[in-house]
Amino acid sequence: MAWSGVPRLLAQQHLGFLADETSSSLSVAAMRYALSLPGVSTVVTGAKNRTELAEAVAAVTAGPLPPATMEHITTLQRTVLVPQ
Repeated sequence: MAWSGVPRLLAQQHLGFLADETSSSLSVAAMRYALSLPGVSTVVTGAKNRTELAEAVAAVTAGPLPPATMEHITTLQRTVLVPQ
């Protein structure tokens, strides 16, 4: 399965820093990323159980990602995570 045209393993290798920097799961970091984008106020997660719902609540509670983290992701998008 591909994530934005990039194999999942490649994305995990380069985005794993998010879990470390945010002290949370990659799922929480991904929701925080989406909520950090300009103009985004709602993220529909499709939580299928209480654990996923708790992660969504944790993402909202934690708030947007720091600007430096957003810049790091933008750099990765331009250089590494581009579809081949």
